[in-house]
Amino acid sequence: MVVSAAVMYNSWTLTLRVAFKEVNNAGLYFWMATDYFCDLIYTADILISMRTGYLEDGILQTDGHKLRKHYFHTVSFVLDAFSVLPVDILFLFISYDPAVRLNRLLKYYRFWHFLDRTENRTTHPNLFRLASLIQFILVIIHWNACIYFIVSRYIGFGTDNWVYPGVKGMTKLNNTYSTLARKYVYSFYWSTQTLTTIGEIPSPYTNLEYIIVTINYLTGELHGVTFYIKLLLSIFLF
Repeated sequence: MVVSAAVMYNSWTLTLRVAFKEVNNAGLYFWMATDYFCDLIYTADILISMRTGYLEDGILQTDGHKLRKHYFHTVSFVLDAFSVLPVDILFLFISYDPAVRLNRLLKYYRFWHFLDRTENRTTHPNLFRLASLIQFILVIIHWNACIYFIVSRYIGFGTDNWVYPGVKGMTKLNNTYSTLARKYVYSFYWSTQTLTTIGEIPSPYTNLEYIIVTINYLTGELHGVTFYIKLLLSIFLF
């Protein structure tokens, strides 16, 4: 539960702070303290995993040496190790940028393990499965919104009708769209509209914009079909 909370924190806040950099300025010390607290949780999870028993030929193994050896030869250990690499040391040479901490997202598989275990223990597995799916869709929309804003900044705000509105040909924003709330809400709206293909979406102009929109359409279609299938299963099996 605690590890899953740390994973979800990184899943939502890291991408948010990479895309909308002013979020970091609003509470830099808070973000750093919370980041390192989550790192401690990640490290503790590795230590616990090294002492977690497993079945071998139907027999529960409890020997410490065998447990560590078994864990070190799993994919989980590789993901866990890379997720806690001390990349923050780069802050000694470059300005603070949460993008260097994106390796923390490799721990996301632990959240899926938490969902599987909880689903098997809850008295309403279908409702829990539906809630988990909705949460996953929201995360996808959130990540996509952040990518959209990053690409808009790279191309130039207001360069065309597809990117985030601003002064044409420049990265400066006009007053209407300069607030953090408007930036995120607009990007989240664009992401939702593109992934669901509901409403009139501004046409792309550059090759990069066409590639992003195409990936969005494909992602939206795949997740849309998956969502409705699981929704129907939840209704009929409830």
